[in-house]
Amino acid sequence: MPGFRPSATAVALVTLAVACTCSCTQDEWPALFRTPDKPNASGDQGTATDALTAPAGQTTSESDRPVVIQGVRFQVLRVRAPVGTFSRSEKIWNALDEDVLPMDHRALLAKNGLRIAVAGQDVWPQIKAILDAEPVEVFSDHRAVHDGFPLPLLINTELREQTLFLIRPDNTMAGARFSQATMTLRLAYAVPLDAPQSLELEITPEVRLPSYRPAPTVTKFGWTEHPSVEQGRPLWELASQVTVGPEQFVVVGPSSAVGTPHLAGTLLLCEQINSRDFESICFITPSLQRVEAGEGNSK
Repeated sequence: MPGFRPSATAVALVTLAVACTCSCTQDEWPALFRTPDKPNASGDQGTATDALTAPAGQTTSESDRPVVIQGVRFQVLRVRAPVGTFSRSEKIWNALDEDVLPMDHRALLAKNGLRIAVAGQDVWPQIKAILDAEPVEVFSDHRAVHDGFPLPLLINTELREQTLFLIRPDNTMAGARFSQATMTLRLAYAVPLDAPQSLELEITPEVRLPSYRPAPTVTKFGWTEHPSVEQGRPLWELASQVTVGPEQFVVVGPSSAVGTPHLAGTLLLCEQINSRDFESICFITPSLQRVEAGEGNSK
């Protein structure tokens, strides 16, 4: 895929390729980890809601005056349904635009149990009608970031033993086992100079391990405590870059391969509740929070 190069005015976006060796164990993987930038806030599953509401779109008001970006707000709707509702049906996907990603990358995501698309607010009534006809649960979450760090979205907060198999672009496979881990979606963002009302998003699945606090060290000033260190391994091989315009949202859901155990999509989007298998699809709507230069009111 082409490199992701945000403009000079972009909110910070970090990209780094990390190799994954085949059949590595949990003890061997930390040397391969790249510790992600410390996020602004921890993730959760959101609040259950009774009804589906359309994702709030970005503001489309224009201004000729300089704008200072304050941050980004993400509205996340997670819809949970019996397995197969989204992975084995094209009803929802037919209304979405998956061509925002190159064909070879879409194929790679599908092999790993994932699909990513972009859609406009005009198709939301069609999507809502499809979801209303299914036995679904809806969870809503609103997250705001102001420091430029990538945002981790936790779909399942439970740390548990996991085995991950990653299919790479060269069609080889890497694997690792973790005694305690969870899968997250890592959202990095940038504002392009030529489209200041839009956002460039990089969406990356990430293995997140328990954080740890380094042992205190002795300096000439005495004992020094150190902050907790976040441990994670972003799956850069599956990083997907999309541009989201005003009145658009991103959809992350399961592919038909999601039933295969240990794939990234399976670990991220599937869960078992009371011996029943479920899968989730996520609708993510980013909106810019900004203030005009010389003005005190944010938009």
